[in-house]
Amino acid sequence: MRRGYADTPEGQVHYAEEGSGPAVLLLHHTPRSWTFWRRVIPLLSPRHRVVAMDTLGFGASDGAKAGAKARDYAENVAHVMDALGIERAHVAGAMTGSRIAMELAIGWPERVQSLTVMGFPLFDSQAETDRRMAETTREHMGAPEPDGSHVLKVWRYVLGNLAVRDFETPYAPGVYVPGAAMESPIAQLTEAEQEYLRDWMVDELRVGAHWWSTAVTVYSEDARPRLPLVLAPVLALGLCGRGFPAYLGAERAAEVAKLAPNGRTMKLEGADADSRVATFHSKELAAAMLVFWKGLR
Repeated sequence: MRRGYADTPEGQVHYAEEGSGPAVLLLHHTPRSWTFWRRVIPLLSPRHRVVAMDTLGFGASDGAKAGAKARDYAENVAHVMDALGIERAHVAGAMTGSRIAMELAIGWPERVQSLTVMGFPLFDSQAETDRRMAETTREHMGAPEPDGSHVLKVWRYVLGNLAVRDFETPYAPGVYVPGAAMESPIAQLTEAEQEYLRDWMVDELRVGAHWWSTAVTVYSEDARPRLPLVLAPVLALGLCGRGFPAYLGAERAAEVAKLAPNGRTMKLEGADADSRVATFHSKELAAAMLVFWKGLR
């Protein structure tokens, strides 16, 4: 795997690349970076040129302009493709990245061979959208606090994601419980879980309050009238495990597939928590994408 920077009109964009063949472009969710796809890349690269980029304002990429919307991020993705000599690609996006991928497919249809979305944020009504945006704003995740408490807040948030694996455990791994006899919390985590925790913390500390502000800006845009404009074949992956809200689940993925003219859906059984999938279900995720792309030939 090699890493580099693409020079674009919006600034330098960091990316990781591996493999050769038909191009695949991977877009992460907020507040992550290319490392979200760390375990998926080597499963795709034997057959494809795989590029996982850091969205503007995230990871090691330059910052985005104030108030940037999904289409603005999508335009930068097109510029990254220009810089890397990629005329057309299979594009996959997770959560926020799926909205950016959708806008790329609409605004630059000749660049998108297919579109795979996972955890696509689709709300039932404006009221549901407003509730979610109010909750995100209230949580203010990533916003620095003078005493550094925002770091602990994120640490506990990520450990909460890891705790989805076992609801019988009376505490989340990594959180000391007064009076409880327990090992060092980090010792309880598997190698994959420690990787997940470390990557999350590094990504979040880099991005700060841009986490919640980007989520609010992108998620506030109504996707329902936009999806019928996507002409590329679309695979909406339905997550069927635990630990994520309904608007990201399998039922909404089926709606995404219906709204897209060339849409289809596939369920990932037992895939817990939207942000965990690429780490803990990387084989199932990669297999689903490879089957989808093979069927397009």
